[in-house]
Amino acid sequence: MHTRCTHDVHLHAHGIHTQCTHDAHAMHKQCTQCTRDAHAMHTMHTRCTHDAHNAHTMHTRCTHDAHAMHTRCTHCTRDAHTIHTMRTRCTRDAHAMHTRCTRDAHTCCTLRALHPRVATGWPSPPAPPRPLPRCRGPVPRPHVSAWAAPRARLGVGGWGRGWAQLLLPVCRCTHAGPVAPTPTRRSRDPMGPPSSATRLLPPLILALAGAARGTFTVGAWPRVAVVAFGGSVAINCSRSACPGGNATLGLETPLTVIRGAGGLRWQNFHLLNVSRWNPGAATCRGRCGESQANASAGILVYRLPERVVLEPVAAVAVGESRNLTCRVLEVAPLGNLTVTLRRGTETLRTESFGSAEGSASVAVTHLLTASPGDHGQDVTCHAELSLRPHGPLFARAAVPVKLSVFALPEPPQLRAPPHLEAGTTGTASCQIAGAFPVEDVHFAMALAEQNLNFTVTVTGDVVTTVTVLSPSTPGRQELTCTAAVATVARTARRQLHVYRFPAPILELSPAAAPAGSEVTVTCHAGVAEPPAVRLQLRDADGGVLAEGPRSQLELRLVARREDDGRRFGCRASLAIGAGAVTKDADARLAVLYIPEISASDCPANRTWLRGTREALSCRATGNPAPAVVCAWGHAAGMSPSAWSTSPP
Repeated sequence: MHTRCTHDVHLHAHGIHTQCTHDAHAMHKQCTQCTRDAHAMHTMHTRCTHDAHNAHTMHTRCTHDAHAMHTRCTHCTRDAHTIHTMRTRCTRDAHAMHTRCTRDAHTCCTLRALHPRVATGWPSPPAPPRPLPRCRGPVPRPHVSAWAAPRARLGVGGWGRGWAQLLLPVCRCTHAGPVAPTPTRRSRDPMGPPSSATRLLPPLILALAGAARGTFTVGAWPRVAVVAFGGSVAINCSRSACPGGNATLGLETPLTVIRGAGGLRWQNFHLLNVSRWNPGAATCRGRCGESQANASAGILVYRLPERVVLEPVAAVAVGESRNLTCRVLEVAPLGNLTVTLRRGTETLRTESFGSAEGSASVAVTHLLTASPGDHGQDVTCHAELSLRPHGPLFARAAVPVKLSVFALPEPPQLRAPPHLEAGTTGTASCQIAGAFPVEDVHFAMALAEQNLNFTVTVTGDVVTTVTVLSPSTPGRQELTCTAAVATVARTARRQLHVYRFPAPILELSPAAAPAGSEVTVTCHAGVAEPPAVRLQLRDADGGVLAEGPRSQLELRLVARREDDGRRFGCRASLAIGAGAVTKDADARLAVLYIPEISASDCPANRTWLRGTREALSCRATGNPAPAVVCAWGHAAGMSPSAWSTSPP
């Protein structure tokens, strides 16, 4: 085996070394070519310098190409260094594999030497059923494992000489790569009872040792038999040699026992349907003539937990506390049980228990004060029933529970106009601060129990919703905003006064009145809801001409020339709650009067300098605006030479 492994490792290492050398040689050739190309590029650069017409352009191009070639040569040098490093590593790994195979082969030989024949002159045991497997192909990480076959056979040879056959340890040289499939032993359930395959070997060795000392001895194995409640377990009793051949071997126990396989100096007993929690020890008793000996084996009865249950944890507010409770149902022995509660990877509580008769159920509780960092963490419960060193370690886990932590410290802040006219639109916003987790906050907005659409914006730990209000029915309506996270909800409410209020109408009759005639000014309002309208008839300067809580106001006056262009206003006020809404309308009065020309606007005599150009203009007043005609010489019977028409 050592020779084969060493030969394979040397072949593999030689192949890697040859490949690395070949790659390094190729890289050296590439570097030589790079150097030659750089020299040629330098020659081209010198030639370009002598070219006067394209000196600057060619110089720039050559410099760039030379830099690129230098970079390539640098990469070649680095790659060559990498190949050298790989070759060194391959050599070191080959040496390590050689050392490992040599040491493991020596270990196999040592293990074989540790199992000589029991007595000189005894017949040799039969050969192993199949040869040892040998290492094949390249072995990147060889290792040797040794295991002892758990079988022993006791027999009698010719002339009454006894011999013992102990199957020798088997050395295997394996590697991580793919190999031909080999038969494997049947896998055993890790939660099942321990295997009894290896239980025969130690008692036989003890029996042989007793025979060597010349005293009659009895052995029991295992020292402690581990069995599930209601299950079965085997106990092996063995004895040393009895010169007279008058020997007996039996097992005493209050449990149901049947004999199993046996030999000249050993007997296997099966304890069936072990349904007592403390059956006491089972005693192997042997007799050889007048000599008696016994050995006891303890019996450890266990029961795996029926269930490991972690109670659900309701959503908890930041700063509040909740009990985390894990229940382990019907397990024994209780003194071998350990229960661990964890939050994520952090251990919260580990609890062990005292001894108890039979199986029992237990609960482990931990009081957790919630913090924002606990949100989304998994709480796990792990139960271990350890039967070591006599049996295995059984482990069961509950279904994890995910923690839900929240915070909603304040009610939402709802902002909306106190009143809104039917048929118009307005906006309302709802804001909440300090909620956690922000992404789990849910909103609902409604007006008069009708859900509203809204948009959501998040800034830090502040969440804001905005909606558009467009009521169509007048009256008092409730606007609500509800913010909810986990199991908590908070609601803000506001009263919205929806009103119907048409604008007032102002009429002048007639709108254009001759000076000295009577004019009627009328202000009236339409139907409003609520019908609490107050009217004011106002002058242009804000003075109140008439007012009252009526739907119509009327004012009569005589039109004067100075009233031309006078403005009147009509203001309607609607009381809504503690406030009021106002709307205005206005109108302009036109007073008609005949045209007039004052002496200042059109002098009767004018003095002009002969030969100069002058403009003759006159201004007249009147409503509607009069047309003015100017002429000169017409009164003396002369033909008019110029006419002009101008507005007043």
